[in-house]
Amino acid sequence: MSDKICNVLYPLKKLKEAFLDFLKDEDVKVLLFGSRARGEFVSTSDVDVGLIVGDGVDRRKIDLTT
Repeated sequence: MSDKICNVLYPLKKLKEAFLDFLKDEDVKVLLFGSRARGEFVSTSDVDVGLIVGDGVDRRKIDLTT
């Protein structure tokens, strides 16, 4: 594994842990996609994160429009 990928894994792992901690009582999966997932990112690349939510999830916890 390249140093570039290793240097980005720790912060992304912490981000995933934060999502899962906040949503610990919910049926969710956290996905990383885009250039960072493919290892094709540059220092200014954004982080693309997706959530797959199960039935019964409190959508107010994940609604960013309110």
